[in-house]
Amino acid sequence: MKISADWLKDYVRVKVSTQDLAQKLTMAGLEVKSVERVSEFKDEVMEIEITSNRPDWLSHVGVAREISALTNGKLVLPPLGNKIKRVGKADLKIVIEDTDLCPYYTACLLEDVQFEESPDFIKNRLRAVGMRPINLIVDATNYVLLEMGQPLHAFDRDRLAAAKIVIRRAHEKEKIKAIDGSEYALDGQDLLITDSHHPIAVAGVMGGMESEVGEKTKNILLESAFFSPTAVRKTSRKLSLVSESSYRFERGVDPAGVDLARERAIHLIQKFASKVGRVSPVYRAGRLPSKKSEICFPLSEVRRILGLEISNDRIAKYLHSLGLGVRMKKQIFFVKVPSYRQDLRMPVDLVEEIARLHGYERIPESLPLLEPLLSTDGIPLRLGDKIRENLVGAGFNEVVTFSLVSEKVFGKVGFDLSQTTRIINPQNKELTLMRPTFVPSLLEVIQINFHHTVETGLKIFELANVYGAEDGKKLPSEELTLAVALAGSREGQWLEKGRKYSLFDLKGIFEEIFFSLGILNLEFVTAQNPFFSQAYFLSVQNQKLGILGKSSPAVQEYYDIESDVFFGEVSLEKLALLASFDRKFRPLPRYPASRRDMAIVLAEAVQANDVVHLIQSLQLGAVKKIRVIDLYQGGQIPFGKKSLAFSIEYRLEDRTLTTEEINQLHSKVVAAVVNTFHAELRA
Repeated sequence: MKISADWLKDYVRVKVSTQDLAQKLTMAGLEVKSVERVSEFKDEVMEIEITSNRPDWLSHVGVAREISALTNGKLVLPPLGNKIKRVGKADLKIVIEDTDLCPYYTACLLEDVQFEESPDFIKNRLRAVGMRPINLIVDATNYVLLEMGQPLHAFDRDRLAAAKIVIRRAHEKEKIKAIDGSEYALDGQDLLITDSHHPIAVAGVMGGMESEVGEKTKNILLESAFFSPTAVRKTSRKLSLVSESSYRFERGVDPAGVDLARERAIHLIQKFASKVGRVSPVYRAGRLPSKKSEICFPLSEVRRILGLEISNDRIAKYLHSLGLGVRMKKQIFFVKVPSYRQDLRMPVDLVEEIARLHGYERIPESLPLLEPLLSTDGIPLRLGDKIRENLVGAGFNEVVTFSLVSEKVFGKVGFDLSQTTRIINPQNKELTLMRPTFVPSLLEVIQINFHHTVETGLKIFELANVYGAEDGKKLPSEELTLAVALAGSREGQWLEKGRKYSLFDLKGIFEEIFFSLGILNLEFVTAQNPFFSQAYFLSVQNQKLGILGKSSPAVQEYYDIESDVFFGEVSLEKLALLASFDRKFRPLPRYPASRRDMAIVLAEAVQANDVVHLIQSLQLGAVKKIRVIDLYQGGQIPFGKKSLAFSIEYRLEDRTLTTEEINQLHSKVVAAVVNTFHAELRA
């Protein structure tokens, strides 16, 4: 927007050069992009950048008010003229059919007006800021628009079909020919000004050509109104029709300026027209959207936000200079906000105003004091880094998926959705569930990769939140979770042939993760899950931390994945409570260990962990390590049974075990396992 320095002098005395003034305005947040000398009119014009939250700057008075606050200059508002007695027939009727789009509409009739060109100062100022002078009536409305920020419109009263103004929504496919010479097709979302028979203006955007003021105009109907910013914005965008009026209405004009601007325009017409006959009383319809607001503003907010001390008197002075009403009670300011400052709603907005007027350059630079978001020992942060390091080192790729998933697959497998949260998602009606598990998210990644790029295997993981159900008025619970998935086959090497991934690969990954976090007693407990045909809880000290399993045929069919998918997820928040990064040095054993193997045939339902726990429960101090080295079924092994082979390491810390002692210890272990599980020892 262009602002005339000569024009500003009518409202505020400026003691500095225009260049210095531009610098002051820019430093206070009203950016002056350039200053141009207009020699023809002995003027300087500032090109300013208006932020969307400051429509009060879209006028010379608004900028003058800002200059007054920055320079302590006295603000002088434009004169409205003498309050003369209005005489006229009360034959004009105004009807507003949609008060949501037009809350307030006023009009005034000026009869027997004789006018020609505008005075030179009006024409020069309009030309200086890029607006073409036309005639006194049009120039007066444009002058007031640029002066006070309130759009006005003048109709030729004699070209209206009736003494009635109706503000209504347009009919479908209704058309109007605007003063720019173009015809526009309208619909029910557009607001029109009509003479009860025909459209005479697109409300807040542009007037119609049929009622345009011309050389033969004698009787003028002057409009000043308040239109809904949203309605004007939609119509302006749809019609690709932007005007000085729409530019202001869609950002929000000052409601109090509707009456003031109308009276200012009448004053200019009466002053500079050759003759003006009767001026009617003001015809009104609707009510002004009154938003008298008061902000309770604790003075401590200035110190807290800006980090510096400013005296109470200076704060009050800053706020008064902006036209705000201020009263103080017990270190709290109660600030009345005028209607032209629609951007001031909260105490922090007032702090920003104080900072602008005090000078941003006077606020000392300092680093903010930040409270730690994580626990002071840093374990949760180190936890995620350690896990990423392990998984990337093992050849995994990290993925990032949407938090919203479709409910379809959950219904397909019979997942209980009572403890989940649904949302309304207008952008994608399919994605309405906040994911309670990563299974669908990672399966979609695997599906896309197998269908497009991956020919062998896929190893992926994700670290993000899963969500629970809403708890009354509380937001849904969030839990930081690690999800890992394997699918397809691993590539062969010269030492090992390629093979398909199995559940044991995934189990080994989690064992390595837990071991790296100092958790040595991980157990796998049989579980049931609708997504898996075979599943196990990840358990430590009888606390379930997560789950892993093999995808069910129904899930694979749903996602059209031929390969088995092995998936696991674990709560990082629960894991953080058990993780430890403390490491202590332990000297290497001084005495050698001896190993004995044990192969047994036992019921298929017995897990290897059960056997390990039994051996540990014997509390034989010499048993240092127990490893499962083989699983075999079929062949000579009866149906419903399996063969498990264990390697057991025996060692003492203070001496070397004899062969006889080792044999005795191993016999105790074998006897306990055979008797407890009704097992059979294999040769």
